Amino acid sequence: MTRDISLGLDMGVSSVGYSVIDIHTGEIFESGVRLFNATIAEGNSERRDFRGSRRLTGRNTERRKETAKLFFKCGLLNQFDLSEYYKPFDNNQNSYQIRVDGLHKKISKLEIAEALYHIVKRRGISYELNDDEETNKKGSNYQNGLLVNTKELATMTPAEIQLERLKKYSAVRGSIDIEIDNKKTTLLNVFPTKDFVSEAKRIIANQRQFYPECLTENFEEKYLEILQRKREYFVGPGSEKSRTDYGIYKEDGRTLDNLFEELIGRCSVYKDQLRAPAASYTAQYFNLLNDLNNLRILSNEDQKLTYEQKEKIINAVLSSTTKKINLIKIIKKF
Repeated sequence: MTRDISLGLDMGVSSVGYSVIDIHTGEIFESGVRLFNATIAEGNSERRDFRGSRRLTGRNTERRKETAKLFFKCGLLNQFDLSEYYKPFDNNQNSYQIRVDGLHKKISKLEIAEALYHIVKRRGISYELNDDEETNKKGSNYQNGLLVNTKELATMTPAEIQLERLKKYSAVRGSIDIEIDNKKTTLLNVFPTKDFVSEAKRIIANQRQFYPECLTENFEEKYLEILQRKREYFVGPGSEKSRTDYGIYKEDGRTLDNLFEELIGRCSVYKDQLRAPAASYTAQYFNLLNDLNNLRILSNEDQKLTYEQKEKIINAVLSSTTKKINLIKIIKKF
């Protein structure tokens, strides 16, 4: 005798739950769970972290190679060896001093290359200092350090700030614990990329009057492109020449605009439409309307909210100025 059965799987990080039921009667033939060693999941996490670190290191190296190659092509470097691209800059010079000098006076071609190469190596963070999650912790050493940087960046470049700290505290990188007005403060070597870009533009503009044949507008455009280049998270790994199904460059030859369409999935009702993100305004609005439609009020004749009641509740929610909304309290009000 044959039966129509359904196999259901609930796959987790370290377990898989299963059930076998009769499709027509709902009779359960078998159910249970298979547990796995949790260290396997931990190992996967470690491998992902290492893989991400390797990719970041590789992209950093590639930026430096392209920067050195650009310097050679424009005449700032006399020679270039791809296998030893870093050699011209491995000279024990004070890069911070060279960068500051480049802002105000004439420096040699090699020193220009050293200054701009050093900026590419330490190009800062891609977001504003007040966007850092740690700044929400009021009174923290990290927040105070970022506030000091924000204040100093109003009148100084990153190099001028770094050089001043190097001379005063004999340190730049990492964190430096000091006292200002009898208050302990931590100085941080954290600056936005845009401030390094502004500094690089000033160095190029100042040195262009001495080396116009090298520091052309075309050179500046290519250099700034390398300095600011950042792979967007929705692109994923891989490239045109090195395709992988984990990024937008698929192994079957397709190139997607982004990974969203494959990650989001399709609507269960409108098959040709993408699912709405759970945190989107339209999804939240739909869920609120759905909850109000399903709500039962015993004091009402048909136990449902009227159109006018739902409209008042929604308007109250939309006009609320508090971060957390107590929906039950608002419903009780009406």
